[in-house]
Amino acid sequence: MQKDDFKSTKCLESNITNRKLSVERSKVEWLKIQWILYNKMHPLSMYYKYSNNQDALFTEVIFSKRTSRDPSNFELEVLYPNGKKNNTEKKKDPLCLLEHAPPAYHPFYHALRDSNNEENNLDGDLSDSTFE
Repeated sequence: MQKDDFKSTKCLESNITNRKLSVERSKVEWLKIQWILYNKMHPLSMYYKYSNNQDALFTEVIFSKRTSRDPSNFELEVLYPNGKKNNTEKKKDPLCLLEHAPPAYHPFYHALRDSNNEENNLDGDLSDSTFE
């Protein structure tokens, strides 16, 4: 996956309401839901069932705010435009296990960014790197 594949949902989150009641005014028991259905024709609605029974009817919850804009007009921003840095300790774990990984994969693990090495290449181009 590339860094452009990760999108921020902030603009969508600010335009929805977390509903506690369904359209039929019954309480939504979120932990009991077993089947969720989303429909492109109704992007701010969620349909759910409390069972996996094919014959059971779906219940609808609408998440739109009263003054919400059309969700198809939202442009999702890239979540980490400069890539995401890992904690230095998290980077140490796979580096300690490099002896068990094929040498062809070593450059990938060495190129992982952490909070100490700002200069690491984000695009994965390791041609100028000198790794053992």
